[in-house]
Amino acid sequence: MIDGSSLPYEENVALARKVTKYAHRHGVSVEAELGVLAGVEDDVFAMNSSYTNPMLSS
Repeated sequence: MIDGSSLPYEENVALARKVTKYAHRHGVSVEAELGVLAGVEDDVFAMNSSYTNPMLSS
C-alpha cells in the first residue's frame, strides 16, 4: 500500500508509478491511494472527498 494522498495529485501518481515499477519487478502487487477521503488521518485534513476514475486514466 502506497499512500501519497498528502501530495499534489501529479506527484502522488508519479510516486505510485515508481513504487509499482519496483514492486512488480519483485513480484509484489501494489495498492495506491490516489484520491482523498474527507476527514483527518494522521496530520492530513481534507474538507471534501475526491476520487480517481480509472476509466479516465491513461
